[in-house]
This record gives sequence, structure tokens and C-alpha cells, in this order.
Amino acid sequence: MQQKPYPSLNATKHSLLIIVRATLSQGKNPHSKVSVNKCRDLLKEKHGIEVGRRWTFQCFSDLITQGLLIRHPRYNYKRPGSPGQYSSMLAFTPKGFEWLVSQNVDVGSI
Repeated sequence: MQQKPYPSLNATKHSLLIIVRATLSQGKNPHSKVSVNKCRDLLKEKHGIEVGRRWTFQCFSDLITQGLLIRHPRYNYKRPGSPGQYSSMLAFTPKGFEWLVSQNVDVGSI
């Protein structure tokens, strides 16, 4: 049995990858700082998919496990003592870019 070159994704995961691509920081850094709530709003508005926060986190976890996305943690070092943590940034892996191209998504100059 041959292994599929790309993982099969349900509509929510596919749409989340499109949303992350659409919200990548323009310019220097190819990272997305989109929040889970904003992702849920965009899923409902643009794709007609309504899901809960837990399912959104699970979908992102699955995409990271499949190697399509990675997380970059961010910390706030302004306060002396213990660092605070911001929400992490999402970025595509090379495998994630290949998947986008295979789905005919315009990746532009990422």
C-alpha cells in the first residue's frame, strides 16, 4: 500500500491552513499571530464552519503533529523577575508549503 504524499484533512483543518496563510505577517517575518477566537470568527465568516475553541486547538495540534505548521513561543522580558508569555506565532514548515501548492493556494513571496 502506498502512503499518501500529503495527509488527508477535514474541512476545518483545511480552512485553518488557509486562514493562517491569509494572516501571515506581511514583510519580514513569515509568522501568523492570529488568535484562536479570530480563527473561529474567520472560519464562520469566510468558510461557514462553526466550531468551538477546544476543537480549534485540537485541529492546530493535529496540523503541528502532521508537520504542516510549527509554533514559535514569544516571551515578555520587560518585567524584572519572571518572564510573561504571549500567544505563540504559527509558521508553515516546508511540508506545509508543499501542501498549499498541491492545493493550488497562492503562496506568493512567503
